[in-house]
Amino acid sequence: MQLTTVRQAITSELPQIGHLAEIDPVTTKATIAIEVEDLLIFLNIGKVMNDSQIAQTIDLILVCYPELNLADVKLFFMWMKKGEYGKFYDRMDGSIILEAMEAYNLSKIDEVENIHREIKMKSIGGFHPKVIEVMNSAVNEYRKRKIEKPEAKRVLTDAELFYQRALKQFDNLHIGNDLTNRIYALSTGIRALRIGTEVFTIQDFVNRKIHNKINSPLFDY
Repeated sequence: MQLTTVRQAITSELPQIGHLAEIDPVTTKATIAIEVEDLLIFLNIGKVMNDSQIAQTIDLILVCYPELNLADVKLFFMWMKKGEYGKFYDRMDGSIILEAMEAYNLSKIDEVENIHREIKMKSIGGFHPKVIEVMNSAVNEYRKRKIEKPEAKRVLTDAELFYQRALKQFDNLHIGNDLTNRIYALSTGIRALRIGTEVFTIQDFVNRKIHNKINSPLFDY
């Protein structure tokens, strides 16, 4: 099968590069180096990276993105060649690769959440439309504020405050403390919690908080 989508990379079941680096760091780094060098040859640009710069870039990839698997790496560098992350104007270095990889990683996180949402919708029949409406509004507003830099500080809406509290609670459960001792955190490709028999990504956790809020007898939002 031709690898063309992030979803294919997610479902490929290939090992994560962080795990591979713990087992065989030399082979893992060499595998990524082949992709970097092939990219430089393909682009045929003037200002290229030397061996030291390539090595440092690979080390940073392993430190910053250990959750990516081998299919992710292959797909990412293929997209780099296709110009998915813009033109390089006769220059390529580690910062450009890492910036593009961050964009890829964000797209993978979004796709993982989409997959979990689809599974959840199929298993429980979907949330009430009012829940989806409130959730989408909160998520869109949050992402908008992450991208934009407003000139004046504004007062957060009730929905935004609720969303922030839910995210904070998720982080506290995932990080753990003297009481929880990380009993809820899962070691998977994404940040997730296991509460009872259910597994929650960040979005699943927020969805459930919104659902509980709306169905509370005191709900008046």
